[in-house]
Amino acid sequence: MVGDYIRDQYEIALVKEFREQGKPVLGICRGAQLLNVAFGGTLYQDIQTQVPTALEHRNWDIYDQNFHTVSLQGGLAKLYPGAKSVKVTASTIRP
Repeated sequence: MVGDYIRDQYEIALVKEFREQGKPVLGICRGAQLLNVAFGGTLYQDIQTQVPTALEHRNWDIYDQNFHTVSLQGGLAKLYPGAKSVKVTASTIRP
């Protein structure tokens, strides 16, 4: 899989600088994946071939049914008082 190493490094540096300055950052789509990697997470490059039990992510007939339940901890738990878990759209992010 081809990527953009220079863009990745630049954006990760921006994320880390924002964090040092106490500024919030919202990641959408690629941005969510970038935030995950910037803070030490990993990604599956091709979830369909790497995870036999993965939901089918590219079938538009069932796309809205692809979600996972995640537990809220730390800062996220403070943002959603009383919520122990939430449903999120299917993701290629792994813990």
